[in-house]
Amino acid sequence: MTNEPGPISELLAKLYLMAFTLAMFSGASYAQDTLRYDVVSEYVRQLGTTHELHEIASKEFKEARTLNDRMADIIRNNTRVKLELNRNIYTFKGMKLKPPFEWVLPNFIALYEQKIEHFDTMAQIASEMVAGPKPGIDYGKMAATMPELTAKIEYIDKSVYEATPAFCLLLVDEKPDSKGLVSHLVITRSQRTQLIRRIDNFFGARLRDKNPNYTVGSAVLIKTCLVGDRKSSDDPW
Repeated sequence: MTNEPGPISELLAKLYLMAFTLAMFSGASYAQDTLRYDVVSEYVRQLGTTHELHEIASKEFKEARTLNDRMADIIRNNTRVKLELNRNIYTFKGMKLKPPFEWVLPNFIALYEQKIEHFDTMAQIASEMVAGPKPGIDYGKMAATMPELTAKIEYIDKSVYEATPAFCLLLVDEKPDSKGLVSHLVITRSQRTQLIRRIDNFFGARLRDKNPNYTVGSAVLIKTCLVGDRKSSDDPW
């Protein structure tokens, strides 16, 4: 299983279809307990930090000279990721979105919790292998489990990527303009600029990768929504 997202255009097509569906409910008022800008800004931070940790792990793993070095890298990097995932979970649990977005944060929390479980198992295996041979332990089976866990983690990353359009939809104001169109975002021009700058600072040239990994692909989706044709909340209606 490759860690490459499908065509971004397909997800954006789904995004606009969902936006059209939401427009049908524009007469209803969905008050949010947490500002949508704050939720999306936090998600951008999570993506950026995940990217940074991935870059660090890749560099350290390439520099490892022995099997023990690699196992130690796995333990160290998995610990970093788990600490960050727990921070993500804690932050999202402190936020709340009401219908039709009430499912978004619990969905991501569940994905993060699954990821922590897989990283825990991987770190346990690495610890056993670093400790040295012990009777009654099938080291061959443990080694074979590693790529299985990696594939499961990649699948979760793919699921995160495929759910990212929900954060794009959070930015869309369901209230129609004077022409009856859903043409505005819920954020101001200044907030829009801040999010774009934050994504650029985190990912830089990686945003132009032809085959980005799922984390970079998620950032590209968010930025594509931000630089799109929709107006900001403080633009004329």
